[in-house]
Amino acid sequence: AKWTVQVSPEGCRITNAKLDGVDCVVIKTDAKMFARIMRDHYAPDIREFLDGTIKTNQPELLAQFLSFFNL
Repeated sequence: AKWTVQVSPEGCRITNAKLDGVDCVVIKTDAKMFARIMRDHYAPDIREFLDGTIKTNQPELLAQFLSFFNL
């Protein structure tokens, strides 16, 4: 599944699709890890990035994304 989350000063929009345009932060992980991040406010640790459990093109923006949702 591909999801797009757009955050702006006006609010947040979540779409169950990959939207055309430039991606700021891409997160690749399985549904279990994504649910853990969102539901349990889990912040992945360095081991999960190193072993490929979670991948991102912009680690610093991923941290900002997590802060938007108080994760």
